[in-house]
Amino acid sequence: MMCRGPKPNIVTYSVLLDGFFKNHKVVQAVEVFHAMQYQGITPDIVVYSILINGMCKAGKIEDARKVFSSISTKGLKPDVKTYNIMIGGLCKEALLDEAEELLLQMEGDGCPPNDVTYNIVIQTFLKRGDKHKVMILIEEMINKNFSPDASTMAMLIDDSDYLKMIQNLESRDRKTKS
Repeated sequence: MMCRGPKPNIVTYSVLLDGFFKNHKVVQAVEVFHAMQYQGITPDIVVYSILINGMCKAGKIEDARKVFSSISTKGLKPDVKTYNIMIGGLCKEALLDEAEELLLQMEGDGCPPNDVTYNIVIQTFLKRGDKHKVMILIEEMINKNFSPDASTMAMLIDDSDYLKMIQNLESRDRKTKS
């Protein structure tokens, strides 16, 4: 990679990896990942998140799954961002059962989902028209003191059933807190 000058570090490799993925150069990104390891630099969870995100965006969900599964064998634990990336990739590929399983695994692994996690999954179910699942997830989300983001709300506003349900949940939530 370099003949002289400062030796590349994990940040250098992370930037290169991200840059190659953003420019749709998946093969080069994977080469950078391997070069980093060859140079004795151990990838951290940020690097793995970049790798998984790039693979998901490139439509390489099988590769992303393999990388995600390998994280624990490296002595690392996925953080909420890593889970969100993988769940988003699964949702993008319409692998909703697997995304839901990962959501449960996330909680079981002691990494509670955040509002971003719920918004990713809810938006996917909204696009598929699964009102029952959307309502369950929104109730779960509100019970955990999260709120739908602007894009989720915009999708919900188009359907009065969702709005009524959210108003009822928020009203009930206010009553239990007072």
